[in-house]
Amino acid sequence: MKSVIRLALVDPNDVSRNALKTLLLAKSPDLCTSCHKPLKERIATEKAHPPVDDCLTCHAPHHSAQPKLATQPLGELCGNCHDAKEKGFQKAHLAIEPAAIDCMSCHDPHASKDPKFFKAKVHAPFAARECEACHVTEKKK
Repeated sequence: MKSVIRLALVDPNDVSRNALKTLLLAKSPDLCTSCHKPLKERIATEKAHPPVDDCLTCHAPHHSAQPKLATQPLGELCGNCHDAKEKGFQKAHLAIEPAAIDCMSCHDPHASKDPKFFKAKVHAPFAARECEACHVTEKKK
């Protein structure tokens, strides 16, 4: 079955709709979560990552060269808010070059029960924050 998208023509005399600067039927994230209902439930019941207040912070509404309609490559997008040169970031990520990190392999960009937005299912040593069980955690001199 093909999906059908209905576009509503906006009556310029309808003040309630015309008041929206972008002529959307609702503001973000409400418009987006009207279709992405499981995400809406997660945002309401888990710790929400602050950018979810406006989906357009990270996502293009119509098209993108990036997966998931992201506005930039993932590392650059996350780097808009997270300073990869900051000492705490470096320590938490074992001083791995940020360009080599796929943020979403560990973190959920929308919401999580974990305070660091780790995904629900992770490798046991990772969940226990025992990186040294598998990795060298200090640079060799």
